[in-house]
Amino acid sequence: KVNGDIAATRSQRDATENVIDHSVKQQYQDLDETLEKTIGSSSNKGPPAVGQRKSLNDIMYIDKIKEKSENEITQIWREYHRQRDSICAVIPKSTYDRIIERAAECPLFVYPLPRNEGVEFVFGQFNKDDCHFTPLLSFKTFGENAPPILTISHYQEFSKSKGIVLMSGNWDPKQLSSTEAQFLANQLQLFYAVEDESRYALVKSFNHFPENFNYEDVLQCSLNK
Repeated sequence: KVNGDIAATRSQRDATENVIDHSVKQQYQDLDETLEKTIGSSSNKGPPAVGQRKSLNDIMYIDKIKEKSENEITQIWREYHRQRDSICAVIPKSTYDRIIERAAECPLFVYPLPRNEGVEFVFGQFNKDDCHFTPLLSFKTFGENAPPILTISHYQEFSKSKGIVLMSGNWDPKQLSSTEAQFLANQLQLFYAVEDESRYALVKSFNHFPENFNYEDVLQCSLNK
């Protein structure tokens, strides 16, 4: 039980438009020709209820928890999301500093998502503390009209005082299951958060040297143990 320390508001906000920067579409058309994948069964009909950012105070009353310990805030955050069957994480400040530094240098990447008997690639782009995901097939087909199917938001309000950054994921249930949303969140951590430079080298290649980028390298790095 959260004992009233958390309150979710239901205030309506206009969805953020064009959260994906589609100016990069032309740059990666050559890569599309080399991509081999099995298309998943997700539908592209109808915009998902993602792509908008809530403030942390829209999710919980900051004034009621700011004096609590790191462990207490972590428990509250996890319980809030557990009750709503949502994905979340509590990230050490040092780890998030690495993520956001890399995201500023290389905001774009593609993530393999296992589906059915194959893999579907999902295109992700950072916008400050948020990362928006849309199917690569949808990005190629619909350009600026391709809606995000998952938005991962990070909150730094307790970064200095508690040494933690709170993460929350919001996805379209018609496009992704909670397991698939969690998988993509883990993939983001795999390529942006870990100290392994070989993984981040693939992100650099995609952003700055697309002519050298190989989807097979991502698959091997992402899906192989």
